[in-house]
Amino acid sequence: TTQLRRVLTLLFLMTVFQAVLGLIQLGTGPDSPFYLGLTHTHFGSAVGTYTSRNNYVGMLYMVLMVSLALFIATLGRHRQKAGNQSLRQRLVYLSTMQGHQALLYAAFSLLVLLAIVFSRSRAGIGLTMLGVLLVSLVFARRIGGRNIYGLTGTIVAVVLGVGVSIGLAPVLDRFSASDPLTDGRWAIFDGTFQGIAQFFPIGSGLATFRETFPPFQDLSQANFIINHAHNDYLEWLYDGGLLAGLLIVLFLAIYITGWAGVWKKGQWGEFRFVQVGAGIGMLLMLLHEFVDYNLFIPANMVFFAFFAGLFFHEYEETADADS
Repeated sequence: TTQLRRVLTLLFLMTVFQAVLGLIQLGTGPDSPFYLGLTHTHFGSAVGTYTSRNNYVGMLYMVLMVSLALFIATLGRHRQKAGNQSLRQRLVYLSTMQGHQALLYAAFSLLVLLAIVFSRSRAGIGLTMLGVLLVSLVFARRIGGRNIYGLTGTIVAVVLGVGVSIGLAPVLDRFSASDPLTDGRWAIFDGTFQGIAQFFPIGSGLATFRETFPPFQDLSQANFIINHAHNDYLEWLYDGGLLAGLLIVLFLAIYITGWAGVWKKGQWGEFRFVQVGAGIGMLLMLLHEFVDYNLFIPANMVFFAFFAGLFFHEYEETADADS
């Protein structure tokens, strides 16, 4: 548990850096030196150290799901830790870092949410709306680990989750930027399907999409170099053929069945919250892959693998589930 806290702390610190850098980039304009010399990126949007706002936001919403899970896990924890103590003991507890965990997770989540909004990624903001809604529904009956606020807390959590998701809808229209590939993606998908049929069942070969796609490229996009299919599932089939298709199905089956090992009755400790938050973050990424290529970005591959390790870890609650 101690090692996990250290790794999560490092992950949160990296995310703070990315979020703050992105907000500075947006605030200082398209010519900002805080784009760190990038020559091809979404200038005028928060991108951090990424070359694409869509890849940037992919990392952010995965981390956000875990931070929201920890916020709910620690919310009201002081009522358990200090509820039967004297006023002085309560004040001493609330003056410690542990006594302010929920507040810190809330502040961190707000920072990440702002960075997601100002990334101006339509897919990223939309998936974040879905993630916030899922988090509120999944954890509404487990606030503080044991639903310490009862039915009232459950209702309020669901209402807040739905309200935040609905409230982000106008934000999606106001701040998100139009993607020039919105219509062009369909032409890329069509060419990718042609390539899949041409190279089936062995595929074109790993990492050969850019070199082998031109014969299938639509003439309307002749002036562009298409690096990716903007749909990882199609690109994996294009590159890896039947074997890649089987691996995709196998992983999705393992992911779905993995929820049976994570979703347990009874009280949840913080690690269980982290696991469920990681699982929701993975779901958002898997959905995002239908319109982008996050899992071809090395940094996001590492983040996704880390969350997968958390999610699939065989964990049993200790006697003290709050530890």
